[in-house]
Amino acid sequence: MHTQVCVIGGGISGLSVAAGLALDAQAGEQAAVVLLEGGDRPGGVTWSEVKEGRVLDHGPSSWLSGEPALDRLLELAGLQDQLLSPSPASKARFIWARGERHRVPMAPPSLLSTRLIPWGTRLRLFGEPFVGRGDPEADESVADFMARRLGEGVVDRLVSPMVAGIYGADPRKLSVRAAFPKLWQLEHDHRSLLIGAMKSRSPGPRPQLQALRGGAGTLSRGLAGILGDRVKTGRRVQAVEPMGEGWAVHTDEGRITADAVVLATPAHAQAATLRGLDAQAARALDEIPYAPIAVVTMAWPAEAFSAPVEGFGVLVAGDSRDEAPVLGTIFVSSTFPDHAPPGEVLLRTMVGGQPDPSGAALDEQALLARVHAAHAKFCGAPQGEPRLVHVVRHPQAIPQYSQGHLRRVAVARQAQVRHPGLFLAGSHLDGPGVRDCARTSATVAAQVRRWLATGETDSGVPV
Repeated sequence: MHTQVCVIGGGISGLSVAAGLALDAQAGEQAAVVLLEGGDRPGGVTWSEVKEGRVLDHGPSSWLSGEPALDRLLELAGLQDQLLSPSPASKARFIWARGERHRVPMAPPSLLSTRLIPWGTRLRLFGEPFVGRGDPEADESVADFMARRLGEGVVDRLVSPMVAGIYGADPRKLSVRAAFPKLWQLEHDHRSLLIGAMKSRSPGPRPQLQALRGGAGTLSRGLAGILGDRVKTGRRVQAVEPMGEGWAVHTDEGRITADAVVLATPAHAQAATLRGLDAQAARALDEIPYAPIAVVTMAWPAEAFSAPVEGFGVLVAGDSRDEAPVLGTIFVSSTFPDHAPPGEVLLRTMVGGQPDPSGAALDEQALLARVHAAHAKFCGAPQGEPRLVHVVRHPQAIPQYSQGHLRRVAVARQAQVRHPGLFLAGSHLDGPGVRDCARTSATVAAQVRRWLATGETDSGVPV
């Protein structure tokens, strides 16, 4: 079998590249594409189920608006009318710290009054514009960067829960330049985060949280649906190798030849595919760690709680995980009421991550006991039993953009120079979120088009 482009990996990145190449006539000439997915369904962690009116997201559940590449995917999949905005109640966000649930301070006045961070740190925040730039050559951790600019007091109480909510990570191990490049750029360009944020503020509307009516997996299903029989599930790729002016893709069901190959699998899978072809790129990809996460969703009757469960949810401060050993809980039914039946409280809790990898592997009884105890702290002890319990475990959930990440990615992408017609995509490259993957995938699709048309390629994906 021969095709112009063979995309390996059917997660959101692979689906996005394939849809962009095969179906987006606005972007250029459409290409013949085959997508190979080793599992029994596409979508990867971007998947969801709907059970009796409850949306059960396995991984990411929402994203910020304003990314043109993601908007285009939603348009291709015919899902623009399925977008949901969060309820007004979701503006309240909370952090659990030392026995108390604190509302996250979102403006200067609340920073002065909050008990979440110490007085000295609160005052230190207002001196941020006078802090000098760090070493531009240093690969500073998120914790060190924020402590230098805002004070040590913010690391455990504000930075750690934020980083855990996005990356499932420890801010002391995460690279600020890789994980939060816009923060790093603000300091580089303006010296101060506060001054940089004020000068960089766009006059247009600010990005807003979005979700799909049927969950994030609706996008994966929609893209797979419009790709149709171009998507081949249950096809495990054993190796890829150059062949003449194209490529041979060896699978457990035979060989496929292609003019170009896109690897859109996780880093460790890309490493395995490339090991016999490019040992240097494979080693770099092997060095990208992933955090394990267990996602536990529970549905309760509203009357199980003594007070309404309102707000976006609760994240746990880094110095308080001994009290509540979870990453956090999203109040799904409060944030997106369409994701739960009326009169029901739907809570989605994440356990594990880089701060507590063993937590994601707890046996089910211990896992549910931990989650139940966290709910009791965050919302008050519920009465009775949940109507539904749903557990999904991801042994390798979120790529960790740890110190040295940019070097590893640059080394891996050099494989695209050494082996023209080979391209890399995925959540381990330019950001782990759905919108990040959509943006990178659109750029990769454009590079593939360029390669097919002119034979020209490059090693980088601008972000």
